[in-house]
Amino acid sequence: MNQKHVTEFTSIPAKTQNGNHVEELERAHASRVSDSQTLARLGKKQVLKRNFGFLAILALSCTVLVTWEAVLELFTTGLENGGPAGLFWSYIVAWFGTLSVFITICELASMAPIASGQYYWVWMLAPPSCRKILSYLTGWMTAFAWQTTITSAGFLAGGIIKGLLILNHPDQTFHQWQATLIGYGVIVVAVFINTVVSSYLPSVESCTLAIHILGFFAILIVVAHMGPHSSAKDVFINWTNGGNWPSQGTSFMVGLTGNVFAFAGADAAVHMAEEVSNAAIVIPRTIVGGILLNGAMGFGIMVVMIFSFGDLDAITNTPTSYPFIEVIYQATNSTTATTVLSSLIVLTLFFGCVGLVATSSRMVWSFARDKALPFSNFLGRVDPQRQVPINTVLVTTVIGALILLINFGSTLALNIILSITIFGFYFTYFLSCALLLWRRCQKGVIVTKQALESEEQTSYIAREERLIWGPWRVSGMLGICNNLLACAYCVVIVFFSFWPATVKPDLADMNWSCVIVVAVLIFSAVYYSIWGRFHYRGPILETSVHTALS
Repeated sequence: MNQKHVTEFTSIPAKTQNGNHVEELERAHASRVSDSQTLARLGKKQVLKRNFGFLAILALSCTVLVTWEAVLELFTTGLENGGPAGLFWSYIVAWFGTLSVFITICELASMAPIASGQYYWVWMLAPPSCRKILSYLTGWMTAFAWQTTITSAGFLAGGIIKGLLILNHPDQTFHQWQATLIGYGVIVVAVFINTVVSSYLPSVESCTLAIHILGFFAILIVVAHMGPHSSAKDVFINWTNGGNWPSQGTSFMVGLTGNVFAFAGADAAVHMAEEVSNAAIVIPRTIVGGILLNGAMGFGIMVVMIFSFGDLDAITNTPTSYPFIEVIYQATNSTTATTVLSSLIVLTLFFGCVGLVATSSRMVWSFARDKALPFSNFLGRVDPQRQVPINTVLVTTVIGALILLINFGSTLALNIILSITIFGFYFTYFLSCALLLWRRCQKGVIVTKQALESEEQTSYIAREERLIWGPWRVSGMLGICNNLLACAYCVVIVFFSFWPATVKPDLADMNWSCVIVVAVLIFSAVYYSIWGRFHYRGPILETSVHTALS
């Protein structure tokens, strides 16, 4: 402990320097030193405030995922291609596939807990000959995928409110533009919390977690107790192929995307890493814990719902456009009860958007500080008073709001948003996982105390030789097998992410997400060739361990 740190500790009033309180202060101080040391080893200065502890970042992880809510909101995708049986079995596949991917992601997050996430890891792991272009491409796709998550929260919240209005006022006509405006309102409130009252963000996330859990039990108990009960035969072997695909297996894979999206954004904690105490350990624990907790809740709500379908035709053709609203209504036979219970889902989406804006803005801010985006100097600024990148909060919100305009021009806006998000995330996950697999098979990652001591003065940005495992990893052949499984799962999801809902779609039913993704890739390529290649040279080395501790 250097003299500065000793002075800070001994300046504590004497009456507090005893018992557990002193031990807590020592632990907190050690954590700050460790986090600064780790971030310095990654070449970055500490400019954001580390105000997230384990519970707060776990809450953010869970409320960004909103898995059980997404399971309900996206029933239509799986019902059309798969049916009740397809919904059940595809959820199992999505849950365990996501867990495999993020066990690998957690290994990387423990090795390099930084807001940059995937594009930093790709730079760190890739061969020198291609690390620059792969890192640049990964950063653009990660940033764009996170923009669409903001859009999805606004879209779903507005759509559900519109569905509840139709349920309560069936004699009136409601338009899509009204749902879009509601979505904009949700996004505006998320911006307010992330800027004006940003210091309360951890508390807001903790409160949202309580709503997330209480809402789950409220809907689960009511539907399970009051709803109709189907037989196991009706659930587990009742398959549908509404897209007229040549095989039920293809239909199943197309319908899988809804459940895959229910776990989208599990890397939220990664991009908040520079605001988390003891990030190298806490981030992996919260990611895995969030997937297990949300996965269990999603599984519970999935089982209850598909056993309570009742009139399947009424559910699939409901005028509200959201089958879960019809399921709750059939169970309660009350528009009031249905509205109250469904409003709990809207509330979690409302506050979940807060976490999405926070995570998305940190990702864009991180990429901008490495000079990879247009107007990087503007986007890379941090408000010195609030210690929040307010410029990126505002810009990412505007981009998310612009993408929501798709809602005006397409009846399949949700499918387009889902496809963009899934492709963007899983493309970057695949690159990260595949490069880690290559490194570990080459024995390019080591874990020894001597290696850590001898190389701690060297930044991962400049290093081309062996890397050092973090405190959280899966060792040996088990780690390699899980890494292989993660890569295989990512390839399958990326392959099916752009497929339309039917085998012969017309222009109105086509999944145009591929056009949007290609447009983003073309723009990024043009920007790179004209400007980016002269300014983006990978993550910028801002500091070193020696400088950080001196």
